[in-house]
Amino acid sequence: MIYSPSLMCANFDNLKDEAQSLEAAGATRLHLDVMDGQYVPNFALGLGDVKSVCRNTTIATEVHMMIQEPARFVQMFADAGVDIMYFHPDSASHPLTVVQKIRQTGKKPGIVINPEVTIESMLQFYDLVDNVLVMGVNLDMQDISICRTSTRNSTSCWSSRISTILRLSSMERARSTA
Repeated sequence: MIYSPSLMCANFDNLKDEAQSLEAAGATRLHLDVMDGQYVPNFALGLGDVKSVCRNTTIATEVHMMIQEPARFVQMFADAGVDIMYFHPDSASHPLTVVQKIRQTGKKPGIVINPEVTIESMLQFYDLVDNVLVMGVNLDMQDISICRTSTRNSTSCWSSRISTILRLSSMERARSTA
């Protein structure tokens, strides 16, 4: 199981210690929520914060880009040391370009599925990304209670991912016996 606590509620006066404490507590990754005030109405975590966390931990870091046109920032986050980059496909004019740019930096791409988005509408991305983040709350943060659709999306996401893996395994077996 992946344990990836968000640093959004960290003490920013002591970000280095916060990151190291989470790592010592057994975190598998550290999750960095970056918001631009355009795609979502709030601002959170800047480049300096991201660099500080990446510089002061030995575990993987993942950035959740709640940013309009995230392709503009891929290289910047790669240079900061982020390992995994999540983005919202609806925030990009060309989502496939974002995936390609992330891969070109040697980092792992991931998509984010909001509670109101159906899994079916995201199937086109599953084979292109390494990670899928299913949101438990709406991005506007007006109501932070867990959305029921998130549970359904998580279950559907796993089912779709597993069936894709099984389908690919079957194809590999068929090729190797041919």
